Amino acid sequence: GIKGSFIFGGGVYANEYGDNKSSANSGGVFAKYTQGRFSLGVQAGKTQYASSEGKYGTSLYLYPEYKLTKSISISSKIASHLDQNYNQEDIGITYKPFKNNPNDFSLSLSTSLYNGEGTTNKQKFKLSTEFKL
Repeated sequence: GIKGSFIFGGGVYANEYGDNKSSANSGGVFAKYTQGRFSLGVQAGKTQYASSEGKYGTSLYLYPEYKLTKSISISSKIASHLDQNYNQEDIGITYKPFKNNPNDFSLSLSTSLYNGEGTTNKQKFKLSTEFKL
């Protein structure tokens, strides 16, 4: 039989940043496979930037995740922005304290590295929370 679970989908997004010259419209598809404590997600997307005179950007993402316990997981994101010629590597840890309802609240800490040809290498630390009302 089949082991694990597989989901897939897509979306269309629009972002406005105060004026029409700073907007972005995106579309993409994703897939995620989960087997036990491990999951692997992939995503491909295309973004049109109004600030770049309507030019498009293509991005590919890989999202591995491993659940250490029911409350703690380690995840990573590897992104390649092909048309802009830069990459992003991200690793983080997430804590979900409510075992009966794990999606009600989470606390995450992650670090990222951005690098690419013609760009300055950047590092970022991020602390985020998510809760359901």
